[in-house]
Amino acid sequence: MRHGGYEGRDGAAEPAEGPRSSERLLVLALERFGVWLRSSVVCLCGALGVVLADAAEIPLAMSLLVPAVLACGVRLHALRNPLPFRLLWTLDAAVLVLMRGRPERGSRRA
Repeated sequence: MRHGGYEGRDGAAEPAEGPRSSERLLVLALERFGVWLRSSVVCLCGALGVVLADAAEIPLAMSLLVPAVLACGVRLHALRNPLPFRLLWTLDAAVLVLMRGRPERGSRRA
């Protein structure tokens, strides 16, 4: 093996970890930091929603925030302990639905 982690015959050099190892590392980094970013955004937006809610709407805001925060916690836990993809996709869908919130006052749904 030559210096730099490359091994090759006939002068051809390929990474020691195999082809496309950098793409795998990039995907893993995006997956890890994407989960942290999404969790931070959910917590920040949820906290702002609770702070800006009227006194009568605080229970509704908390009922939307708590399950979303729990789903983000499970997703962060899944970074270290792998969980089935069906569960992770279900949690992602739940966070999208919960963070959608309620429509603005005066607007109508078709």
